[in-house]
Amino acid sequence: MVAVAKGAFILNFNNQIANNAVYQNNKYYDFKYLETKIKFKEIKIKNDSSIILFPSMSQRSLDNMLGEIESMARKKVDVGSVLKFKVNASEDLEGNVLNKWTYKNYDQFREFFAQETAPFFEPPMDSMLMDIAKPIFQDQPIVKPDNLMEYWMNTPLKNKID
Repeated sequence: MVAVAKGAFILNFNNQIANNAVYQNNKYYDFKYLETKIKFKEIKIKNDSSIILFPSMSQRSLDNMLGEIESMARKKVDVGSVLKFKVNASEDLEGNVLNKWTYKNYDQFREFFAQETAPFFEPPMDSMLMDIAKPIFQDQPIVKPDNLMEYWMNTPLKNKID
């Protein structure tokens, strides 16, 4: 997200930026106003997820540019028609690169609730009971009991019980 405030552009990122000092260099920012490239006289790291860019231009030009951008934003006109920007090689602490889509694999866990327990029950050797020492996603039998209607089961990922 880009915001305009106090004669500067503020870049706000979702995650904490990695290696803050690296991003205090003009080569990482490509800003154009009315197709004219904007250089920055000062680049500050506001906090771990924000960067403030101070344009290098006369105060009058700066006031005109920022005034027009703020006016367009207030009128809900597309600011992208006059201001274009690109941030190159920005990376967060987890190694995510800006504008590069990545996928992450996660394990999903489900909760099972039992309505009835039998602490002194000896199951037959060929039973379909779960092994409590193994995770539920490793070859664990999941079988509905004969008296299923007497149980309440939390099955948020399943539409119906077959």
